[in-house]
Amino acid sequence: MRYSYRILVASLLLILGFSIFKFKEFRDQEVIERDDLLNRYQTNQQNSLQLEKDINDLRINEKFLISKLKLNEEKLVESTKQLSINQDKVNQLNILSEGTRYEVVNSQYKKWNFIKESPSYQKVTYLKTGFDTSINDLIVLSVIGHGESYGPTRSFADYLDVIHSMKYDWNRATLGLLIGKKEEYDNIINYLNKFESEDSFSKIIVIHAEYIEKVGAQLSRDQRHADNVQKERRRTISKSRNFLVNNAIEDEAYTLFLDSDMVKVPTDMIKTFLNTDKDVIVPRIAKGTTIENYDFNSWRGTRIKPTKEQEDLLDKDPNFVFVPKPDQADHMHDLAHKTQEYNHKGEESFIVELDSVGGAVLFLKSEIFKQGIMFPTNYIIGTTWDREGYDGIETEGLCYQANIIGYHCWGMPNYVAYHVDENVIGG
Repeated sequence: MRYSYRILVASLLLILGFSIFKFKEFRDQEVIERDDLLNRYQTNQQNSLQLEKDINDLRINEKFLISKLKLNEEKLVESTKQLSINQDKVNQLNILSEGTRYEVVNSQYKKWNFIKESPSYQKVTYLKTGFDTSINDLIVLSVIGHGESYGPTRSFADYLDVIHSMKYDWNRATLGLLIGKKEEYDNIINYLNKFESEDSFSKIIVIHAEYIEKVGAQLSRDQRHADNVQKERRRTISKSRNFLVNNAIEDEAYTLFLDSDMVKVPTDMIKTFLNTDKDVIVPRIAKGTTIENYDFNSWRGTRIKPTKEQEDLLDKDPNFVFVPKPDQADHMHDLAHKTQEYNHKGEESFIVELDSVGGAVLFLKSEIFKQGIMFPTNYIIGTTWDREGYDGIETEGLCYQANIIGYHCWGMPNYVAYHVDENVIGG
């Protein structure tokens, strides 16, 4: 009995000890888990605090960025307003260089004024708004002496009508004018200040240099073809053409010289000339219904040369006038009629090489001028160191020079443009 009691007590003690061990083990595990949970809680708290701090920082940065963006927007708006104000000031009056003024003249054009006092020289450049004139590939040039240069009862407006009768994208073209008399220069400027057209030149240059045209401006239309004034008259024309070339042509690939007293030209003339791809080319110039060839400066062949006695007079007498005359030269009307000799049937497309061209209507590649070929201001054929020659002035000397550097002149005898007829009202 006593033995059994001892065993029971021992068992109870063993069970109690095991229970105490297990309880202690469970308690230790609970402490570990509690500590781990506490650590995780503290970590989460720290992360939460950091996250909250980061969010606050982001909000602060957002407010700063929004404020800065708003400030920049305000500065941009203010800068835009200031730019607009400055542009308005520029549009009203902008001094580009000494003697130059820029202003808006109408809804399509703005202009630059350049004035030089000595020698007296004025240049106005009109630019069409919204067009890049650097891509212009054609320039039309005309020398206009005075208000009568267009012919009886005609005006500058009629001259423009002739140009616009030709089919071309005129927004890709430049017009260059040299005006002799100040009165006509003022008339043209007043006209252009009001001129607006959707299909006209994107660039117009008007130059007044009266000192160049003093001789030509003194001659009436009846006097200008007299033999005794031809040399000085054509010298003046050469100076005028050269002056216009040097002060108007920029990057245009082609140049069309057009006399202001031309009253009718073929509507497809520019396209026709371009398609020939010739260096220099002219049409036949008729006058009214009776004169089939008005411009005798276009020809091929040979001309009369001065005799020995005439050359001696040229050497000794500065007042002696030798007038070049045809010898074996064919002019444009001759070329039109000699169908068998020149192998054509009167078709407009017939082209023949020329030794000389006229300037009433003259189309050429601008690169020729860029290489120094100009309209001679003296008779270059027969020139010596002591005196000028006897032939080859103005347009007639152009081909002589151009041939030397590899360019050639051509004519279309059956392709006709019309000069004003002074005996017919309106040309």
